[in-house]
Amino acid sequence: MMSWKDQLERELSDVHFSQNEKMQLSADLKSAADSVHLKRSFSDKLRVFWHGSTEIPIPAAGLGLCLVGLGVWVLYSSILGVDQSAAYALLQVGSESIRSISQGVSVI
Repeated sequence: MMSWKDQLERELSDVHFSQNEKMQLSADLKSAADSVHLKRSFSDKLRVFWHGSTEIPIPAAGLGLCLVGLGVWVLYSSILGVDQSAAYALLQVGSESIRSISQGVSVI
């Protein structure tokens, strides 16, 4: 079975451009790209950016996620802090209420 690359190379083997044609095509593409960028309004540029794709290298993405995680940790780490005296008081109140409920219940 022929690979995609081999098949594409075989199909495009008859396509050849001279050096002048390559330079002319390059100039045409550059001028077309420049004219498109000059004529676009801000909303068009924003739409193209929003619907486009951006490749971010894995190390940069990993560093960004670590920074976001560190920021979230710093912001919400105080929630995980437990005041031991308050926890002890809550446990004492809970155990005393259970004792009073069990003492007040009578079986008929």
